Amino acid sequence: MQFADIILKSNAIFTGTGEEVFRGGVAIIGNRIVAVKKDDEIDSLKGDKTKVYQYGDNLILPGFNDSHFHFAYTAAFEDDSFCIDLSACRSAEQCIDLLKEFDEKYPNNPWIFGRNWNYTIWDNPILPDRTSLDEIFPNRPVCINSWDCHALWINTKAYEVCGIDRNTPQPDGGLIEKDENGDPNGIILDIGATTMVLDYALLVPDLKSSVKKFLAKIAQRGITSVGDVDPIAVSNKNVYEIYKELEDEGALTTRINFYPELESSFKNAALKTKYTSEKLRFAGLKKFVDGVCETHTGYLVEPYADMPETKGVPLISEEQLKEEVIRANREGIDVRVHAIGEGAVRLSLNVYEASNKENGNAGFRNSIEHIETIQDSDVPRFKELGVVASMQPQHAVANIDGYPTLIGEERVKNAWAMKKISDSGAVLALNTDSPVVQPKPIVSIYSAITRTTVDGYPNGGFNSKEKLYMMEILKGWTYNGAYLEQREKDLGTLEEGKLADVIVLSKNLFEISEKEILDTKVLLTIMDGQATYEEK
Repeated sequence: MQFADIILKSNAIFTGTGEEVFRGGVAIIGNRIVAVKKDDEIDSLKGDKTKVYQYGDNLILPGFNDSHFHFAYTAAFEDDSFCIDLSACRSAEQCIDLLKEFDEKYPNNPWIFGRNWNYTIWDNPILPDRTSLDEIFPNRPVCINSWDCHALWINTKAYEVCGIDRNTPQPDGGLIEKDENGDPNGIILDIGATTMVLDYALLVPDLKSSVKKFLAKIAQRGITSVGDVDPIAVSNKNVYEIYKELEDEGALTTRINFYPELESSFKNAALKTKYTSEKLRFAGLKKFVDGVCETHTGYLVEPYADMPETKGVPLISEEQLKEEVIRANREGIDVRVHAIGEGAVRLSLNVYEASNKENGNAGFRNSIEHIETIQDSDVPRFKELGVVASMQPQHAVANIDGYPTLIGEERVKNAWAMKKISDSGAVLALNTDSPVVQPKPIVSIYSAITRTTVDGYPNGGFNSKEKLYMMEILKGWTYNGAYLEQREKDLGTLEEGKLADVIVLSKNLFEISEKEILDTKVLLTIMDGQATYEEK
């Protein structure tokens, strides 16, 4: 008889296969779960060399899967020597003061790079321009990424380095904003334009080191898998090759399922046969359909409440997207589309419906990402078409006061309609979209169950009828993410034969109050049968 390498025991085990939480144990040999037993039955697999963890009332469950994540992008942002966080600033002046400190601390960085500016929460919520940056930084390029990663605030030197001027044509899927004289004004919007700057600014000198440090950080948060969607170039070296080097060195402590851009050239599809391991694999392709509501680039069905002359514009036509998605699905490749507004959601559902008719729904895990607003008639289409809804609970409480002004009180009733979509029978995957918010599953769980910020605002929750209950939240963070990534046969639940990705939390989430959720810590993270984090 072969004894277990590791046995985890607790009075609270959530396998994710049903709704039961029970006393028992999980046994691991190598990188696989070999048994999940109730009570003390697991002791039959205990040998002289078995490492046994006794966890009392602590909760054992599958590892978290942050299934919408910009991985290398976040690793760069989390490197304090490369990027400064401006989320606490309440004015352009406060941002510039912190940028000055960063400039003095890191004078040899090619760029001054910042993140998380958000003019909508400033004391005077007016978009900044390049002149305020030019006064302090006339000779060093400055690039500041907004909190939602859909806008850049840059200076004149940055324009010069990137070769952007008044004669630069507007790119597809983005906007170079200009002043009354026709000159770029310091604001760049959406992916088609922001990459024109980020391709220069977001080059981390030692991305491999940044990624290694970041892997250790997310292991502490119980994340054992990520869906790396449409990574922006953050190094002169292919980020996938950096991941591969780490895997070869035994240092890739989180599974990376990646989704490069769906391009009309279809060139990224070639990666499908190159990266196929259990830890690093091509999982599909990603496309942007619209922007974000805060800049009125999210595509709605009806006009914006505060800007009735527009309802936004899709970044790609429905016909062009149909052509690209049908081709991808025909090749056996899943597609994930960014769709914020209800117009973009409907367009995307139409496209997936067309692909199903053309290709037959042969087990595709096509998805729509974000779904900030939706019309009631489109809700049942997710289940009907087999489309996964991939949503971010922390986003739902990121702009509570501004959202009604943007889209109107009536449309707010279907804002971040997670419960409505889940109750329709659709598969709902929950994640963070880091670096838009920090990759903290515990905070996401709290946001999903309360619909409030971590400070408890607003009282009772934002659009509170869309609160989720704990069982569906944890499934959204485990099994449903694995399902989205076509990994549910190996991951997402604690079952005999599955890969050993297991975590232990300090509190039983099914037994505690909502307030106690935020005090919950990760005690142990096991990925592929190896402890990647253990609280000492």
